[in-house]
Amino acid sequence: MGLCLLLGLSLIIELGYQLGKRIAAEPGMSNHPVEASVIRALLGLMAFMLAFTFGGAASRYVNSRNLAVTDANQIGSLHRMADYLPQANREKARSKVREYLQVRIDAINSQNTEDLQAGIQRSAEIQDELWAMAVTNRPDQDSVRTNPFVAALVDVIDTDATRQATALANRMPNAIWITLGLLAILATALLGMSSGLHGRRSSIVASVFILSYSAVFLLIVDLDRPFHSIFKLSDPAAERVLQRMDR
Repeated sequence: MGLCLLLGLSLIIELGYQLGKRIAAEPGMSNHPVEASVIRALLGLMAFMLAFTFGGAASRYVNSRNLAVTDANQIGSLHRMADYLPQANREKARSKVREYLQVRIDAINSQNTEDLQAGIQRSAEIQDELWAMAVTNRPDQDSVRTNPFVAALVDVIDTDATRQATALANRMPNAIWITLGLLAILATALLGMSSGLHGRRSSIVASVFILSYSAVFLLIVDLDRPFHSIFKLSDPAAERVLQRMDR
């Protein structure tokens, strides 16, 4: 994606330069008065859109990291609350909670979408199994509602749903990506045209502009994905909780 972006913007700025040279060759068009103000307006608008989009993507990334810590802590609490289950179910529940955490760690560390979906499905199955343990063989409804294991399990299920929505559903709208692309195309084309109109071009300035825009754009794309390549998505909090369970 980065290579295509660099080549595409370089081609656009070159086409703009050639178009500007052709326009400047026409009588009375060598000192075109319009493009400078338009370029400034476009660059300002593009900077605003980049800042807005980057802020949203970075905010979701930080939120997802905070949710990961909350999720790990709640799973650790659920493991301890298994003491409130009947004696026959305690060890089985602890084993299921440990498997639940291990499944989630493996799915995230795999960096593979299919493994992620499989982990989500298995997590839901374990949640159902733990819920069945919590509500089975209870003498009345009140004892289920006041059981600390049930309360901890509800927190784990709710946090899991929020975490999935944050990572997989709350993505950057396509309209914003299209707007950023159009602004980049127009700005680079007008920069090239301005150079052609005035008969001056600077490869350094053009390269700095293209590299800067491409770097920020790719950073936003990387932050918006559920799996991150630059910011490797690991779960150290969950791994620490799993180690504590093993001990």
